Amino acid sequence: MRTYRLTRPGVVVALALMAVPPARGGDARVDRAVDALIEILGDPKAVDQERLQETTRAINALTAIGSPAVPKLIDAVLGTNNNASLYAGHTLKQMSQNDTRDAVRERWDRLGDADRWRLAPYVSDVHFNAVADFAIASLKHKDEAVRIPAWTFIVKHRLSQRLEPAKEPFLKALAGGESPRVRWHLLTEVPVFDAEKEADILIALLRPDSWAAKGEGRVYPPGGTAPWWPDGRELVIPILGKRKVKRAAPALITVLAEKGPGRAYLGHLIIPILGDFGDKEAVPELRRVLDTPSDQHERTLWGRDYLHVLAATALLQLGDPAGRARLRELLGSKESLANGLAALAFAHHGTKEDLEVLGKLLDHEAWHVRRDVCRGLERITGVVNRPPGWSVTTEDAAPLWKEWLRKNRKD
Repeated sequence: MRTYRLTRPGVVVALALMAVPPARGGDARVDRAVDALIEILGDPKAVDQERLQETTRAINALTAIGSPAVPKLIDAVLGTNNNASLYAGHTLKQMSQNDTRDAVRERWDRLGDADRWRLAPYVSDVHFNAVADFAIASLKHKDEAVRIPAWTFIVKHRLSQRLEPAKEPFLKALAGGESPRVRWHLLTEVPVFDAEKEADILIALLRPDSWAAKGEGRVYPPGGTAPWWPDGRELVIPILGKRKVKRAAPALITVLAEKGPGRAYLGHLIIPILGDFGDKEAVPELRRVLDTPSDQHERTLWGRDYLHVLAATALLQLGDPAGRARLRELLGSKESLANGLAALAFAHHGTKEDLEVLGKLLDHEAWHVRRDVCRGLERITGVVNRPPGWSVTTEDAAPLWKEWLRKNRKD
């Protein structure tokens, strides 16, 4: 006999769960227990540290009750208490499919469209085909509040053959064939249906007249806006980087110079990607960024030398000597961010030509810089130089590298 005792003030539930056969789902004792347990889930303080253990016990008790609790859990998911809705949904996902399948299917057929999407995140595993078919059908719904979760479901389960009919609607929507508010939900770091066609669309969104550039439908952030607001290309650019769409480089260079040569518009996003892509066509514009005084750059949020150090790092990656020279100057910057980033540039992208600089950086005040310098030296030299017993390289290897550099220095 398993007993769960929950001790929130005013609520004490003790239920001999193993003694209640599943067939007795209508037993009044079980109903009262389920109601009391869901009441605990809906407590405004259910997530607080002092109540979290009790909340967990309630979830475990409901899971143990099984199928008799499912109808009331579905009610809670669809109710107005946000805490109860969240935790009831979590409980449904923890339950076995045998316990939830029949009740979910029965309720699903009676729900309206909006309520179906409230329930779908917690039951898609046991009712996948029905949810997938509903998602595709929802793409034609007039209400954005129904289309948005439909697209979210499709993106999440993009590998399912059941969702293949959504491919062409997705490509059309991403290109602009959806309402302004919905389109932002289609920007994803991973390809959904067709990597090449999606890349073509994303590159097109870099144009200054695209829906992304205009920021149509963007929600004003509660914490205030960046200087480039509402330009939504700040969301498109990192996606192209994550997807490694190297053929986007010309379009990215165009955006970088959009406000004027060397001004580095959205440079904090574009410049590191150009360095990673290894496209030497970026060198002329990166040099212009490097030669442009900081006060003439487009405004950033990270200090006077920030765009200079990014451009110099990218040039170092591209093998341009101007990058190395500027980075050595920036090592003396009074801005700790620029100084640290310059040091990391040598650690991550330096060559044998930079061994002397790296040796001096072994005394850098920031431990993570010292660690990365040690790893950079290991990368450049091919020498594993770690304290005895260490399987990874940390900043503790700095004294060993100082000694190694001293012994191997070419006078």
